[in-house]
Amino acid sequence: MRILFLLLISTGAFAQKKTINQNLNYFRYQINISTSSKNTIKTEFENRSYLFLARQNQFITKFTLENKLKRGFVIGNGIVYSKVTSPQDPKAITNNITNEIRPFVFLQHQFKVGDKTIFLTKLTEEARFFKHEDACCQYGSIRSRIQVDYDFDINKNFTLKLYEEVLFNFLGNRAINLFDQQRVSVATQYNLNNHFGFEFAYQNWYQKLNDGVTYLDKNIFKVTLIQKIRL
Repeated sequence: MRILFLLLISTGAFAQKKTINQNLNYFRYQINISTSSKNTIKTEFENRSYLFLARQNQFITKFTLENKLKRGFVIGNGIVYSKVTSPQDPKAITNNITNEIRPFVFLQHQFKVGDKTIFLTKLTEEARFFKHEDACCQYGSIRSRIQVDYDFDINKNFTLKLYEEVLFNFLGNRAINLFDQQRVSVATQYNLNNHFGFEFAYQNWYQKLNDGVTYLDKNIFKVTLIQKIRL
């Protein structure tokens, strides 16, 4: 996946590239409700803000329905509501809010290697619709996500996680950039018991903006509270 990423951004190598570095913190609450051995409803609330500053970057609400199939396959669908504050500058004074709605579908596959290691691949397709403060809801693009995960169970309470995700734009007025962004993360999940857990993660987020020459290089520190309920 790293080679594919390098090939995609190399097309703009002769343009003058500008990189903006940012540090952010994410706080997320995730609740997983298992209605059966095959079906799970996931709800997530995530607040994203600039590190050591009160300025909000983004607030996300996400609902997902998952259905487990045979041989490690999972299919699902859901919707994301996102509220983005612009300009994306931690020192900016003005606040312009852009609302985004993203219905999505996904196909996931995972398999175990031994008793402690899990490899997971996931393909997500989402449609992006935007609503600015002075405009109606507008179609943006189709965005594809390719994700690869590696999970290693240290013991029954601790899990080490590594994952990479690359996003592409297609079929829309935002598809001027085929490459959208790349995310690489390392995380540790600690399970308090069968119902509650915490995840602590660092993520590097590298994103190409709509002008085609400006990139955001984000260092993100994430804390997630995970709650599990079985009906």
